[in-house]
Amino acid sequence: VLSDSDMDAIKLKADLAVDSSSAYLYVIDDANARLSYNTDTETVGAPNYVTTTSNSTEQGMLAVSIYTADTTSPELIEYLIDKDAQILVLNFSEPVDAERFNVSHVTLQASAELQSGDSYYTLKEDNSIVNTGNGESVRINIGNQDWVEIVSSSVGSYLVVGSKACTDLASPSNEMAAVEDGSAMQVSKIIYDRTPPTLNSWSLDLEEGYIYMSFDEPVNPDTLNITKFTLTPARETLNGSYTLTADTFTLSEAGLDVTLDMALITTDLDAIKVNGKLAVSKQTSYLVWREGAISDMADFANEIDTLNLYPYGLQVDSYTADSSDPSLNSFDFSITTGILELHYSEAMESSSLDGYSLRMQSTADGSGDYVDLGGGTTLGKDGTTLYYTLSSTTLQAISSSGTAVATSQMTTYLAAGKGHAQDMAGNNVTAVGKSDAMLLGPSLLRFTLDMDSGVLRLFFPEMVDLSSFNLTSIALVDDDNWRGGISAYTLVNNNKTEAVLTHDDTILTVTMAQSDANAIKMVYGLCTTEERAKLSIDKYLVKDTAPSANYVRQVTIADAISPTIFTADTTSPSYQSFSLDMDTGYMTLVFDEPVIGDDIDVSRITIQSNISNVWDYSTYTLTSGTGSSTVTSGYRGVSREQKIQIGYDDLSAIKIMTGLATKAETTFFVGKTATFFDTSAAANSAKSVSTASAMSVQTYVPDTTAPVLQSYDLDMDSGELKLYFSEPIDTETFHAEQLVIQNDVTSDGKNFHALTNSSYTVSADGDEMLLYLSTDDHFAVNAIFDLAQSETDTYMTAATYTVRDMAGNRLYAIPDGQALPVSTYTPDTTSPNLEQFTLDMDTGVVVMDFDETMLYTSFAAGMLTFQETEVYDSEDVNYEMYALTTDTTADFSGNSSTQWTFVLCKDDIDSLKYYQSLAVDQNSTNLVVKGTFATDMSGNKINTIPSSSAKASAKYSADTTDPEIVSFDLDMNTGTLSMTFTESMKAQLSDHSLITLNEQPKSATGYSLTLTGGEFSGYVEKLSPTIDLVLLEDDLNNLKGMAIGSLKNYTWMTLKTGAFSDRSLLLTPRVLSYDVYGGSALQVSTLTPDVGPPSLERFTIEPNEKKVYFFFDEAVKISSWDPAAVTFQNIEYFQPGLDNTSAVITLTTSTAAYGRDYTEVIVDLAPDCPEDEDAKGGCDWNRLRTGIDVEGGTETVYIIMASNAISDNADPPNYVVAIENSERRRLSESALVQASPYCGPCEAGSYQSEECTSVYDQVCANCTSCGEGFYETNECTPEFNTECTECTVCEYGTFTNVACGGTDDTVCGTCTVCGDMEYELVECSAGSNTECSTCAVCEWSNDAHELGCEGSPVWWRLKNCWFDKDGNKVQRNLVDLEDLRIDTRQGRRHWVWDVAIPEVYGYAQGDWTAD
Repeated sequence: VLSDSDMDAIKLKADLAVDSSSAYLYVIDDANARLSYNTDTETVGAPNYVTTTSNSTEQGMLAVSIYTADTTSPELIEYLIDKDAQILVLNFSEPVDAERFNVSHVTLQASAELQSGDSYYTLKEDNSIVNTGNGESVRINIGNQDWVEIVSSSVGSYLVVGSKACTDLASPSNEMAAVEDGSAMQVSKIIYDRTPPTLNSWSLDLEEGYIYMSFDEPVNPDTLNITKFTLTPARETLNGSYTLTADTFTLSEAGLDVTLDMALITTDLDAIKVNGKLAVSKQTSYLVWREGAISDMADFANEIDTLNLYPYGLQVDSYTADSSDPSLNSFDFSITTGILELHYSEAMESSSLDGYSLRMQSTADGSGDYVDLGGGTTLGKDGTTLYYTLSSTTLQAISSSGTAVATSQMTTYLAAGKGHAQDMAGNNVTAVGKSDAMLLGPSLLRFTLDMDSGVLRLFFPEMVDLSSFNLTSIALVDDDNWRGGISAYTLVNNNKTEAVLTHDDTILTVTMAQSDANAIKMVYGLCTTEERAKLSIDKYLVKDTAPSANYVRQVTIADAISPTIFTADTTSPSYQSFSLDMDTGYMTLVFDEPVIGDDIDVSRITIQSNISNVWDYSTYTLTSGTGSSTVTSGYRGVSREQKIQIGYDDLSAIKIMTGLATKAETTFFVGKTATFFDTSAAANSAKSVSTASAMSVQTYVPDTTAPVLQSYDLDMDSGELKLYFSEPIDTETFHAEQLVIQNDVTSDGKNFHALTNSSYTVSADGDEMLLYLSTDDHFAVNAIFDLAQSETDTYMTAATYTVRDMAGNRLYAIPDGQALPVSTYTPDTTSPNLEQFTLDMDTGVVVMDFDETMLYTSFAAGMLTFQETEVYDSEDVNYEMYALTTDTTADFSGNSSTQWTFVLCKDDIDSLKYYQSLAVDQNSTNLVVKGTFATDMSGNKINTIPSSSAKASAKYSADTTDPEIVSFDLDMNTGTLSMTFTESMKAQLSDHSLITLNEQPKSATGYSLTLTGGEFSGYVEKLSPTIDLVLLEDDLNNLKGMAIGSLKNYTWMTLKTGAFSDRSLLLTPRVLSYDVYGGSALQVSTLTPDVGPPSLERFTIEPNEKKVYFFFDEAVKISSWDPAAVTFQNIEYFQPGLDNTSAVITLTTSTAAYGRDYTEVIVDLAPDCPEDEDAKGGCDWNRLRTGIDVEGGTETVYIIMASNAISDNADPPNYVVAIENSERRRLSESALVQASPYCGPCEAGSYQSEECTSVYDQVCANCTSCGEGFYETNECTPEFNTECTECTVCEYGTFTNVACGGTDDTVCGTCTVCGDMEYELVECSAGSNTECSTCAVCEWSNDAHELGCEGSPVWWRLKNCWFDKDGNKVQRNLVDLEDLRIDTRQGRRHWVWDVAIPEVYGYAQGDWTAD
């Protein structure tokens, strides 16, 4: 980074680094100041210094790669002022272009921010000059003209500099950062003026009565002590000298030149003229002064050095002799003494008076009597008054009764010829003509008017009598007013007017009362300039002091005279009081003088809550334009009392401000300068009233007017209510519950809604308030069909307690009967949304929440579809979804509300419960909504929810109610048990072993059968609460055998807990028989009786037991056994009477009993046989064995059975299917032959569990499958079941290479160990081998990769992961060498030198390298 000094040095080089084409770099060949060197000792052998380059572009100067121009504006850092040498020094943040510096943009001020009356001065380009070259400092020699203005106006403590003053040296140049008023820069150093001023020269003008002094530096006229100056006729003596008196004064402003006025009060001028030897020529005019005569304008004033006599008396530089003719101003005459006093405009030579040129006459125009005054004598005293004594003859002529001359003031006129006397310079007095003679009495010679102090000075040629002074004889006149006419004001306030006489009672000084001064200022334009400040007096103004006092000569308005000296009003008007009426919004300001209301800038007026701007204070500044304005009456609103109407916006803003203008103690006035202007030509501004010392209110009137709700807008779409009040209201006092929305001016008592306090506003205090209707209120209004549907049914009432204004006044109530209609009504056009829904699968209750009130009559459940995921999967053939039915719509009984709660009809809830993937939890409960499902109160259809983005349930309640069996049906014909439950069931989870069918409701009093098996089946959707069970044949036969299911009264069911499960895996509770406390066995609902007759399937005679085993296809009733219906024969078809060789034995005494079950009947053939087995005949066994060889088995045995042989237990009973010995039977099935039991083999997939016997068949069972953790060591055969062995578990250090399964045991492998350039990605575990990943990479894929390879060798990365500048892979220790070789190749050195170091491979000297 370049140092500041280097940066400045570069910038001062005008053509260096101003753009990219002027910015080159070269390395100096200086052994003592190397640029830099490398430190890589491994590759290049450090240190090697940076190669030097030439300062010639042709020989390798380096052009800039990236050039960023200087775009920063130079800033003024500080400034210094040397008041002794008149020098201003400006110091900047960077070099600036001093040669083009424009001093006219430099302004010196007395304050950081200019206020009214503050001084400032802008340098003149042709007066002050810059005498420095370009650089960070600019030195300005301030010219005398500028310096006079600077020191005379006491500015320089602060500085303002415009951006156009100078620029920096960049290209393009940047203008300096402006230093603006309001944040003017304070001087950092001042060198004070310590040199006293010198009077360089002076001039004397006896013609006009002025002395002109010229100094070498500005002097302060306020320090002038005129009595320190003495005029002397010679340099070496004070003889004949004259020291000036205080009657000589100056009106000069501070500067090099001071003018002394001797003409207004001619004391000194007359004295000099009367002297006769002093100042009669340039050679007799010298000036000396003493210490304290005058001082300069320095901060620490330097007095002018004393100038004594020779050789220091300063001779006049310019001398103007008196050459003007004097004039006669007035005269006095005493008839008693005969003395005529002549008052002249300047000192007169008494000896030059010629009485013969004087005439006294009775009229002004000479038409009356007259007397010539020649022959008198003159008192020998030079001066402005000459005394002439009339001769006795002349006096007698005047006194005679025959003449009218001098009988009174009004008959005493004087005519005087030109030259009747001469002044001290020999100039003849002007004539007073006979036709325009001068009236006896004093005249007003001249006057001065100071509107700043309100002082009027009247100059008379002779003494006047103060006691005769009449103020009302004075009128100030503007004879060319704004209307082109005459404006005048006559002074009136004697009580407040001060009048004094000075200078031998010839100067009357009148200090006007403030009321008169203000009254003058009230007359537009009057006394604002010298031309508009003329004076008129009547004769009653004052009298002279003559024994017979004479009135002053009047000056009519038409002849009004201009002031000799006019001092305009330069005093700023002052605030006297400030009042504020917060009820009407009027602010009243009273000033010490009139100000112009039309010129008031209200935007500079501020109200604040404290007298000073301490912490925790509020403030507000008025606005103009459409805001606040002056309402003072009269032309231009000129008045001492200014009335300002605070605009509504401003008044509202003030009311809103915390703690501002709430009472007198929080009401203070702050005003900037240039806010109020007086009527002077300079338009003096009232001085600022700062925030640090604000003016307290004199009269404060609080706001006592109740606020009014003027209008309101209702947006039913957004639920926003906007209220418009007549003034700002305090939103913290707002009570929404005091507002009522109703459907007419007068409420009908039904269609209305009183808002609740849940409706809220976040609006700041103000006259507009946005009320957000709470969800409850918004929905409640919406829920009322005939309320707030349009402009015609939207009205509002408001109680007085609704809100208060900022002053605490309650709202002006809007009662029922005068309800306020809505101003702007915005209907609800937004389609409602289903925000969320919940589903309770236990109760079937669906709760839907909407974002607005929904119309209950629009409910259409059929437009709702549940689906298993939020996004419908059309590819899934098993995807589950369900649309509700209209039965749910019919059952809906809700109201218009934002929340609907409805119960799914039984079909719908059962259908939902049926599905396995739908509505089983929250994630699988998603709702699709069609637009026709419902509408809001305005008829807007609900926004659809498509199947591509179904609404997920917000809450899901699972089915927690155990299912219960409602009824069961039994079909004894098909062996089907059909059970109906309270809800959808999962048939495949039913447990037959927990189901018992009973003959009686009390299990202890009849047969009971617990089922041993069967096939359960269920139904879909709404039918899913039903489960069918196809009974096992054995169970069915047992039921039949027990007569269960024969009649409804013999068919009852009991259940153990968990016999059945619903779709939520909830179990059915137990159903107990009546003989258990609280039990209530379930009776069959529909019983389908058995109508199928039993049939004999097989019989076997067991000779050893002397029994016959009958096997029927269903259970039979043993008590119905009839042996006489059973016949055995040894021939299939027996023909009685034709076949005499065959044996036919019909049973007679055999008894029957059940075998293993109710389908097996064992008939004992020998219950009544004798003990002697060889006995013939008699019992059935003997007859059978003797008739048919059943013992030896040499004969085939057939059976004939009549239908009455046995029946089942049905009611009515079904008799066995007859086995007949007939042709018809023969054609179908001949007599049933005795059959042997089945002894195998078992079918594939089964094995023998029980061997066959002489009676019973072989029993086969299904082969066992080896479960998890086992494998098959011997397969299943018809004789033996499957043999399973437990799988081997792999030990530590090994893993399962081949999993155990089928006929194979586990195969274990040894865990792999990762190599040096590998790391373990996956650890070896029981189920998987070690997974290794390579460390031979240049960049780690993740933190785990880096950590795993932490200990791997680094040589591979050093060899494979480094590249030179050409992108070629090289070893790490060769990178710098190869890069240096590439740099050499890329450079130009090998174009010149035969040898390139290092050697460049693949290139010859002079080869071109494209890059």
